[in-house]
Amino acid sequence: KIQFEIQRGGQIFFIHNRIKDIQEIHDLLIQFNPKISIKIGHGQMPGNKLEQVILDFINGEFDILLSTTIVGNGVDIPNASVMLIEDSDRFGLAQLHQLRGRVGRGASQSYCLLSHQNKNKLSRQRLEVLVNSNDGFEISEIDLRFRGPGQVLGTKQSGLPDFALAS
Repeated sequence: KIQFEIQRGGQIFFIHNRIKDIQEIHDLLIQFNPKISIKIGHGQMPGNKLEQVILDFINGEFDILLSTTIVGNGVDIPNASVMLIEDSDRFGLAQLHQLRGRVGRGASQSYCLLSHQNKNKLSRQRLEVLVNSNDGFEISEIDLRFRGPGQVLGTKQSGLPDFALAS
């Protein structure tokens, strides 16, 4: 699907959650097809460099933007027709919903592909919520039920709270 979209002139978002793996993925994609043009974008890049990468993508200067979730907010690229999210089971449902909203902004049919290796039944059920709903509020509510609220005062973003005050 990705190769077809590139051949017809579409652009692809390839999202990964770990910056340290992005360069390795970039190199593998280039080995797979040296003719495709790929650029990297992530939140640890200097702001002006990241902004230039996104502007180049908007202007159609390359085929695939390999990025972290930094593209989830305010990026409007009508020519982007596919979003592939690697290790999608590691993201919250609300975040996945927001990411998939980056494609389908143009006239072409768009696709959001969720890739993961997790064989856990609960993980699959979580991802099926996205298949069955486009309602961001409903998705967020279900995500909260699946993952828990996390810590109010702390860094844990999911699971049960450590103390009764949080409830």
